[in-house]
Amino acid sequence: MQRYILILEDDKTQMRNYERAWRETTTDIGVFRANDLVAAQEYYDIYKSEIVGMIIDGAVPGGFLTTIPFIQTVRADGFSGFMVAASTREDYRKTMVQYGCTYECEKRHAVKALASLLDL
Repeated sequence: MQRYILILEDDKTQMRNYERAWRETTTDIGVFRANDLVAAQEYYDIYKSEIVGMIIDGAVPGGFLTTIPFIQTVRADGFSGFMVAASTREDYRKTMVQYGCTYECEKRHAVKALASLLDL
């Protein structure tokens, strides 16, 4: 079975940075790219058994913390994989951990953090 991570990030440049860094880390685990909550939920619904981890921005789209319902939904559905809260705002990251993310860090450390959690 193929394994994937799901990256939920609305900034295109940051998404490219995440994807490039992930592909430099491993080619054994693929990447699903979601730039909004609808796409993230669709990927999750279709591929949940193959998703082993997620990097989640706090504000998608920008402005305020919007990803808590997605975090709660996937955790309530039984997702037990790693979820890294990656936001420029520390208060968003801390809140995301309270609602189910496994780990929190600045965006520049997110790929390395998820890779470490997955023992890569």
